[in-house]
Amino acid sequence: MEHSRRFDGDETWNRLREWTKGQKPAERLASTLLQAEDYSVDPSHPLGGKDGGKDLICFKDNLKLVGAVYFPRGQKTLQAIKKKFSCDLKGVEKNGANGLVFITNQELKLNERNILINLDTSIVIELYHLERLVLLLNAPKNYGTRLEYLSIKFTDEEYLALLSYRDEEHFKRLQEINSNLDSLLHKIEKQTNDLIGYATGGGSIAYFLPIFTNSQKLELNLLNESDYPVFDINGYYIDLDEEIDPENKRFWTETYFALDNIYPNKMLLECIQFDLSQKEQLRLNFLIRTRTKLIRQELRVFCAGDYPVIAYRVRAGDEIIKSIISDQVPNYNPENPEIIFN
Repeated sequence: MEHSRRFDGDETWNRLREWTKGQKPAERLASTLLQAEDYSVDPSHPLGGKDGGKDLICFKDNLKLVGAVYFPRGQKTLQAIKKKFSCDLKGVEKNGANGLVFITNQELKLNERNILINLDTSIVIELYHLERLVLLLNAPKNYGTRLEYLSIKFTDEEYLALLSYRDEEHFKRLQEINSNLDSLLHKIEKQTNDLIGYATGGGSIAYFLPIFTNSQKLELNLLNESDYPVFDINGYYIDLDEEIDPENKRFWTETYFALDNIYPNKMLLECIQFDLSQKEQLRLNFLIRTRTKLIRQELRVFCAGDYPVIAYRVRAGDEIIKSIISDQVPNYNPENPEIIFN
């Protein structure tokens, strides 16, 4: 006749406390539950033999812990539990461990747990007492362990809970796989962009950074603030203050330049120089060609004061990459500062 099962965790509690199976299955049960708790477990000799002061060695959070298993039949006195616990503590130093995991089928009240833990406060002590083992074994993921070591079969409700747990774990795993795939695709996309970028320049931009060496001399240095190199740099500029005669087909002179490749966060120095000693202003428009981009830059310099003031704008298509406009430029309009480039 089949034994009538007790509910509310009582069946598990009683079968653990009234343990009759001996040390071998106790150690294997302890190892299995520790693995379920994310420990890495190395058992000693469940079948008997010298164990060097340990039933198992386990690792978690970069800690090496000695495992001690105490599964007598029935509830023992605190004195008996304390005696066994004190003996197991000696295995910590003996095995060069950081602490002790004590797995027992004994009921331990809160003050009793504190008494055991305070026997050595210099090491890590983890207690798996009766109530904690009951909680673990009655969790859906450990139903199989409970069936093997305690012969407690699933109820219909537990079977449904197990299916639900399995589905949740499958869903989590699918989410992890999806996240890993997203991460992998992101890495592949970045590496592809890097390969294209370093081979062609990608969308990199270079422009002239004006620097005054003194009040009468202007140097244009080519700057690359992009992630990739800029290749095949050439182009021309025109001086808008040059006299032109459209009726006679005389337009602005296009002064051409060709420059070296420039790598990310680098600058080519003294690309173009201008003497401002005889000028009141300098208004230049640049067309900069690279392997992948067509860049337009407008530069305005005004020399009326003690020191020149400057404005420049860099565009790639309709996008304004950089716009620097001093509020000291003539006829500065704070509501529409870009008008200076018209």
